[in-house]
Amino acid sequence: YAVWIATVSSQPGSGALPAGSLESRALAAGPAQAHTGVDARALAAAFRALPVPVIGRVHGDAFILDLRGLEDEEAFIAQLRLLNLEAPA
Repeated sequence: YAVWIATVSSQPGSGALPAGSLESRALAAGPAQAHTGVDARALAAAFRALPVPVIGRVHGDAFILDLRGLEDEEAFIAQLRLLNLEAPA
């Protein structure tokens, strides 16, 4: 996987008519090389399966995690080693 910082736009609040958007930064992860068989949906599922589920979104070939919603950085980092990821064949 390749991991990079992406600029994203998110809509604060809830409901059908958000009042505006906020620029934020996100961790993005996707295939390190084109056509490697890496599936962003599988990566998203692995993050959801962590003891404290991490919910992001899939956009194209990348898994996107908006850091604006991250409450406990240390807990997030500590459980990264628990990710169950299989290398592409």
